[in-house]
Amino acid sequence: MPESAQCLICAPYRIGQGACEAFPDRIPKAIMTGEFDHSMPYPGDRGLRFIEYTEKAAQVGRTGDLP
Repeated sequence: MPESAQCLICAPYRIGQGACEAFPDRIPKAIMTGEFDHSMPYPGDRGLRFIEYTEKAAQVGRTGDLP
C-alpha cells in the first residue's frame, strides 16, 4: 500500500511498518493512502493525530533526530 506524504513526515510514524502511535497494529487505508487528513479525528486513533516531525522536535527542544 502506498504511504501517504502525511504519514511519512509524521513524528510517531514507524517507517516501513505501516503503523504509528495512534494505530500500533495498522494505519487505516484511508489515512495511509492520503484519502483522509489525519489532522482531524479518526475512529480508533485514541486521540492521537498527525504531528509533523519538525513540530515534535521543537516540542522536545531538539533539532536533531528524535529517539
